Amino acid sequence: MSRDEEKGADKEEELVGYAALAHFIAKNREHSGSIYHRYENVAARNLLYLQSELQDLRLELEAFDREDVEEPDIDDAALASDWRALRERVVRDRRNKLADSKACKRQKLIMRMRYKIKEYGKLRHTQRICNRITRCKHVDC
Repeated sequence: MSRDEEKGADKEEELVGYAALAHFIAKNREHSGSIYHRYENVAARNLLYLQSELQDLRLELEAFDREDVEEPDIDDAALASDWRALRERVVRDRRNKLADSKACKRQKLIMRMRYKIKEYGKLRHTQRICNRITRCKHVDC
């Protein structure tokens, strides 16, 4: 055994706990010692929660849409279809200490939706990858 191999062997013996387990898993080329949990049930539940949250946000946005139709306001008309107009109104309202205005609420809702959709998309992407990996372990991919 070379000197470097001896040093590596000594170092291996010094590892304990997660460090030793991680070293074992990483060293195993076939990964037959991998013992990772996928938490499928929890991940599925998390997706369902995110879907429910997105549904609630969608309903809030639709309430804004109904209000735009039922109570048309010339000053607010552009806010429903022009992002720049909405952004400018929000800046003006905040400057005038009107952070609770309809424009501010609409923009806040849109930004919350954007964040949730991004979170949901990342989670769905991760789930698809995990499902593909699991399928490949059972079938030659």
